[in-house]
Amino acid sequence: MPTSVLLTPTAQRQIDALRKPDRASYDQFLSQLRSQGCKALKYRLAGPVVEHLCVKHLRGLLRVVVGFTAKDKAVVLLVGPHKDDDPNIDVYAGLYRLAGLEAPPKENRSKPPCCGEETSLLAMSVAVGAAYLTRRDGASYRACIKSGAVAFAATMTTATAALAALGAVAR
Repeated sequence: MPTSVLLTPTAQRQIDALRKPDRASYDQFLSQLRSQGCKALKYRLAGPVVEHLCVKHLRGLLRVVVGFTAKDKAVVLLVGPHKDDDPNIDVYAGLYRLAGLEAPPKENRSKPPCCGEETSLLAMSVAVGAAYLTRRDGASYRACIKSGAVAFAATMTTATAALAALGAVAR
């Protein structure tokens, strides 16, 4: 069964800002996601709320974070580089800020498969919904990053509050 794919406004801007080789890698992934569903993703994340989201490594440091609102309905939440040394542009640091977490969980990360045991679609839907709240003013992801940490953090503030509130309901 084909998987329908939606993009958050943030993800759309991030994808639009990709350079040609990264965009080709993303486009190939998108085709796989549509045809294979969760099997196109590498693993699920660890920690509260984000444990319902899946990740795929694309080209180089590029990562894509995806949630499912149903088995055949995926939402691309974020697309960006994984750069431990620069939390201002690190896709995981941005995701953890969205989830209201200061840092990734310290527990051992087992990186379970995305298609493994069923995850809570309610919690995943909450995470997906919160991601829709970011950057509604139309500023591009790259411009947001270039404007510095304060602007990037401000971008995440509304979604962080919404995710924290909705996350409590999902638990």
